[in-house]
Amino acid sequence: MIWGSSTEFGQERDIISGQNFLDLRDRSTTIRSMTAFRGGGGAIIIEGRPVPTSGLRVAPNFFSFLGSDVALGRSFVAEDGRAGRGDVAVISYDLWQQLGADSAVVGRVVEMTSGSFEVVGVLPVDFGFVGTADLITPLDMDRLRREGRMSIDYWALGRLAAGVTVQQAGAELNAILDDIAVEDSRIRVWDVVVEPLQGSLFQYVRPPLLLLQGAVGLMLLIGCANVANIFLARGLGRNREMAIRASLGASRRRLVGQLLTESLLLSVVAGVVGVLLTVGAVRALPNVMPPRVPVPGSSAMVQIPEIHVSGIVLLFALSVSVVVAVVFGLAPAMQVARHDVTRSLKEGALSTTESKRARALQNLIIGTELAMAVALLAATGVTLTSVVSLVGSDPGLNPHNVLTMYVGELDDLSDSTRARYYREILRVTENLPGVVAAGLTDYVPFQQEDDFEGFDVVGRPRTSEASWRVEWRRVSAGYAAAAGLPLLDGRWFTEADFADAPSVAVVNQAMAARYWPGENPVGQRINIHERVYETAEIVGVVGDVRRRGLDQPAPPLMYVPFPRKPRPTMALFIRTAGIPQSLIEPVKLAIWSVDSRQPVHDIDLLSRIISRSVTVPRLVLILTGVVAVLALVLSGIGVYSLMSYAVNQRTREMSIRMAFGAGRGDVLRHVIGSAFRLALAAVAVGLVSAWLIVRAASALLFGMASGYATTFAVAGMLVLVVALGATYLPAKRATLVDPASSLRAE
Repeated sequence: MIWGSSTEFGQERDIISGQNFLDLRDRSTTIRSMTAFRGGGGAIIIEGRPVPTSGLRVAPNFFSFLGSDVALGRSFVAEDGRAGRGDVAVISYDLWQQLGADSAVVGRVVEMTSGSFEVVGVLPVDFGFVGTADLITPLDMDRLRREGRMSIDYWALGRLAAGVTVQQAGAELNAILDDIAVEDSRIRVWDVVVEPLQGSLFQYVRPPLLLLQGAVGLMLLIGCANVANIFLARGLGRNREMAIRASLGASRRRLVGQLLTESLLLSVVAGVVGVLLTVGAVRALPNVMPPRVPVPGSSAMVQIPEIHVSGIVLLFALSVSVVVAVVFGLAPAMQVARHDVTRSLKEGALSTTESKRARALQNLIIGTELAMAVALLAATGVTLTSVVSLVGSDPGLNPHNVLTMYVGELDDLSDSTRARYYREILRVTENLPGVVAAGLTDYVPFQQEDDFEGFDVVGRPRTSEASWRVEWRRVSAGYAAAAGLPLLDGRWFTEADFADAPSVAVVNQAMAARYWPGENPVGQRINIHERVYETAEIVGVVGDVRRRGLDQPAPPLMYVPFPRKPRPTMALFIRTAGIPQSLIEPVKLAIWSVDSRQPVHDIDLLSRIISRSVTVPRLVLILTGVVAVLALVLSGIGVYSLMSYAVNQRTREMSIRMAFGAGRGDVLRHVIGSAFRLALAAVAVGLVSAWLIVRAASALLFGMASGYATTFAVAGMLVLVVALGATYLPAKRATLVDPASSLRAE
């Protein structure tokens, strides 16, 4: 991926201009081929209604660059897209199905709301690239050359030349950009960032998935500790059986093989059950996963690939089961096989008291298991605090009962014609029953879109070109009421501002703080670089909207009246008195009453959009929480099982203690005290481990909480309670045994 980047503009990953793309492509020796693309969908007419389609406009070499081919027809050639050649398109398999799935579709002319195109190819069913694209049309490469250096509209991809590293390619492209900056000083604040495509696209999900993977790994280790302990306990309990087998001629190899076969069978059965559970869980994932995720530091959103159960992953899971059986079943088996046959037979006649070394090994495994459970619970608790804080963050808008949608496809119309259309849309929408307020803006927030415009303050010298470029939104008078945007100072726009009145603007709190620190910006005058807005007076200050996500601070932003320069497609906000979904069809019919050929798409609830912006961290938290609870349960079961075994093995010792005068309470305190000291040491180790995990993860995840002493204390106490509870029950049961009966049985 070849990004434009400007730290001064606050753009970590941005698109580049057509001229810059062509110069980088033509001058580079480290990039053997490059291609470019941009958004470019539209609405096609099916049965008299506009049907929105997602799309891309791509360089003619796009498909050959990706190594993809079409299923029907042809892909693009160099002449496609040029003026006079006519509009052509390659369509997706899904759109082909909508058009009747006719193999004769190649050559068919399809009508759109803004023209028509000839179908030259159909994509295969499995084609996918960063997102859905039903309609792919060619770029006019001559037009890219004619566009300005600052017409930043294109995503760029490159393939490295043989033997070239990403770092070398980045250095060369930046050197080329430096040469371009000599010709155009505006380029000086821009750099080129070259990075692997996959790393760019899925950077957002990588850190939380690594956290989840670590949590699952800890739970696996806890399960392994349980297996090892149980195998060890079962093996030691079978000393006499093994000794008899050995005395009858069984070799140590046969004995170890028998124990490993038993553990292997158990692990394989468990692995198969786990795989079946996995298949069910994966089938449920699409219902809770977001369809798209953002690319951090950019305005890009990418499609989540289809999640399915991979044969390789299943093989890995079953292999882990086998490895667990071999590794954690081998040590106990070897421990049993090393016992002296004669001594085991003699001791077995009286008891099967485990050796001190075996008991120490069990204590080590129990302690490790408890420590891992503490670490996992504590780290999950801190993440929970962070995500709860994130979800509860103020988005800057009042999303309740707000319906959003995109309206219009007016690329070929003048600004005045667009303005008339959108005014009429607002009129018919506001008159619908149940509509409290309706407003227009450029984009729906929390979906990564951005748009920047330059400005300077009248009477103030500019100290840096970058200091005067901020995001802007063209809005209607009803937008603030429809979106629930709070007014902090001055006033919002009135209908008079949308007539032939002097230009005005409203700024958000972040912009006011950056450019007028300690001052009131209301009444200040700014020159907006988009000429139709001229010199504007700031009439109000509104609250900040967290545009890209609840974990991202709001950027400086100014609002201006939309009629002077409306976009071809605008976002419509409708605040309703009742259930917003009930107005979807009436709103669509009202919009089509203005122009039945204009599309209405991406209809959604604002509250749902904001909720989806934290879907990934919330989902990872839920899954990690489930893992943590399972780890605690596993630890409790493991401790209970092993303490039951250990106490049963010490029944003779406790009977002797009570025979010499020790009370049942004394014996109980002795057993629980030993377990408490072990658990306390394990909790201490676990809390230190959790602190290290949290410190490492704080830079990766959505604003980890800084204070977590309470969370750590709760996690430690919870594990202590589980450990002591698991110890108390078998110890209490053992003290109820009659000492005389127990000694006679021995």
